[in-house]
Amino acid sequence: MSIARIAGASLVAATVLGTPTGLYAETRFPGTGAHGDAGTDLKCPPGMFVIGLSGQTGGWIDNIRIRCGRLTAEGRAGADWISPPIGGTGGSYNNTQCPSGMAVNAVDIMLTDDDRQVLSITPTCYGVFNGSTGYPRGDRGFVAFGGVGQEADSGILIEDRPAKFPTSQACPGGELATGFSLRYGKHVNAAGLICNKIVTAEPTPVAAPAPPPPPPKPAKEVAGNARGPGSPTSISVGLFDLPYTSESSLGGKFDLKFQVVGAYTKPMRQHVTGILVNTDIGPQYNGTFDGTRPMSDPNTVTLTYDQPKANAHGTVVFHFSEDGETFVGDGMHMGTTPFKWTGRRKHSN
Repeated sequence: MSIARIAGASLVAATVLGTPTGLYAETRFPGTGAHGDAGTDLKCPPGMFVIGLSGQTGGWIDNIRIRCGRLTAEGRAGADWISPPIGGTGGSYNNTQCPSGMAVNAVDIMLTDDDRQVLSITPTCYGVFNGSTGYPRGDRGFVAFGGVGQEADSGILIEDRPAKFPTSQACPGGELATGFSLRYGKHVNAAGLICNKIVTAEPTPVAAPAPPPPPPKPAKEVAGNARGPGSPTSISVGLFDLPYTSESSLGGKFDLKFQVVGAYTKPMRQHVTGILVNTDIGPQYNGTFDGTRPMSDPNTVTLTYDQPKANAHGTVVFHFSEDGETFVGDGMHMGTTPFKWTGRRKHSN
């Protein structure tokens, strides 16, 4: 989910970036660096653009992932997609990511002194809808994604070595970064930017006002648990028989289906499982839930979710209304991004 350093992206900026109906042939830059042991392309799913980089770094880039997403005039929409890692296993975690509403459209690639590894990749971010240029930031506060540089055998930095300059690669006007061509082995040895242009895009839909909720229905008792002090009085196995339609503040839309597995067990919690089906992008964001709800508060369900094809996961706590018709949730995506998740029960016509 990102855009170019060069001005003249009016074709893209005049539209809202959603699910594209077509793409031009991609623009590919030659890989900068050494040959390595193998090569591959690391590319975003259709309709998504590079919004950040993450992976393992030490003296240089040991492995790399791309983070992709869709863009709208309001910022990013839908769950981000993170690629599998390419490269070795050394180094420690590092990352950098564009501000919301911006995407990568250019990079500076710096190699190590012997040109055998990629030392760093410094992206430039572009604001599609306001034409601004910005720079990403990572957890360590750096713009660049990469290593800390090389040292001499004595452990002293080489200060008198010849100056090295990065190789700059910028998408043509109207194009965004969609991935990288890579050469790699135990490290990332070479990288080249891949760009693509949007032909058309769908405008951001304006949500219709939600219909008034139907009258509350009497709650069913949980099988195997007599009503009494501390027993659940609202959400039950029966009420989970109907699915929910939902939307997260990250932009993803999902149909959810829950199932209670068995009766309460010590420490008086009930096992809850479920599925989530993405309804606005594609099945790569489908996933599963697993968690519990306590007898002391049966309207609250604590869950983990897993989206294996998107290589994504997180946690969420859903708070259901007394009649089970609606819920609000507080989630944490990938352990770093807090979000809200709201839903309403789907009734058959």
